[in-house]
Amino acid sequence: MDLLEEAKFKDKILGLIVDKENGVGDLWLYHQLKEEDISREYLKEFLERFAKNHSDYITLTIGQEHHVRKSRLTKKMLDDGGFVKERERHIEANKSLVQSTLQGSRIKDLQETELKQKIRNNKFTLPIAITSIIISLGALGWSIFNPSKTVSESIDNNGLRNIEMKIQQLEDGLKREIDSLRNEILETNLLIKAYEADSTNA
Repeated sequence: MDLLEEAKFKDKILGLIVDKENGVGDLWLYHQLKEEDISREYLKEFLERFAKNHSDYITLTIGQEHHVRKSRLTKKMLDDGGFVKERERHIEANKSLVQSTLQGSRIKDLQETELKQKIRNNKFTLPIAITSIIISLGALGWSIFNPSKTVSESIDNNGLRNIEMKIQQLEDGLKREIDSLRNEILETNLLIKAYEADSTNA
C-alpha cells in the first residue's frame, strides 16, 4: 500500500468500529475487508502498527484473535475527515513550507545581491570624493597664494570681497564634500558589517 491507500484503509477500519461499543474481533473485521485483497495475518500486523502509532483512535487487545475497539478520539477523527483528510492537510502544509522557504531564499539572494552592489558602488564613489576634495584644496591654495595678474592689478575692496566670497564658497563646498564622504564611509562600514553578519548566520 502507498500512503494514500494506507490512509483510506485506516479510515475504513475506524468506520467499522466506531459504532461497536464492545469492539470487534480481527476475524470479523477481516471478513468486512475482504475486497481489500489482504490476508488475515497482514490485517493483524497492520492493526498492531495502527494501534501502536495511533492509540488515540484505536485500542487493540492482542491474542489468538486480536480484539479491536474504538478509542476516545475515533469519532472526532472521522468527523474531521479521517486520515485521508489529515494527509491532505499535511501535504498542503509541506507545500506552504517549501514555498515559504523558496520565497525567503529568493528574498535573501536579492538582498545579498543589492548589498554587494551597494558596497561596490560605495567603494567606487569614495576615491572620486577624495579626489574631488584634493582638487578643491589645490584650487583653494592656488587662489590664495597665486592670485592672477588681473586680480593683483585691479585689486580693490570689491576685489577683496569677491576673493573672500570665492574662498567661502570653496570652504562650504569642502565641508559638504567632507560630510558626504563621512556619511559614505559610515554607510559602507555598516553595509560591510551587515553582509558579514548575514554570511556568518548562513
